Amino acid sequence: MRYLTIILLFISSSCFGSDSIFSEANKEYDKENYKLAIDKYQDIISDSLESAELYFNIGNCYYKLQDYANSIFFYEKSLLIKNDFDDALENIELVKIKIVDKSEKMPSLFYLDWLESIKNIQNIENWKTTSIILITISLLFFLISITF
Repeated sequence: MRYLTIILLFISSSCFGSDSIFSEANKEYDKENYKLAIDKYQDIISDSLESAELYFNIGNCYYKLQDYANSIFFYEKSLLIKNDFDDALENIELVKIKIVDKSEKMPSLFYLDWLESIKNIQNIENWKTTSIILITISLLFFLISITF
């Protein structure tokens, strides 16, 4: 019985230690020291303690650091522990809004820009007329060159 009491005291003291680390990490989060808060939260995980709230807080830190992939990862880990965790579900949707439409337009090649600018000099009707006139002039030059 004595050994059981000693073991229980040891386990409870380690839980209180993790509790103080958790509150320290929360204080760092409040001070906007997100990387330090993540390190403290990771210390708790390295002690083999985990909870949905712990992973949720890590996800929040990564969100504040604009590391959206890691934030989604930790929000989903919190959902694995507590699948009805509404805050984590809402934050995942919030992160998805942040990462949508982040693709950048590739610059076009210079000669394609030139062709586009030449094409836009006139509208289609003017291009038709210009083409017919140039074809007619070319045909006349060809006929004149054959006859002489």
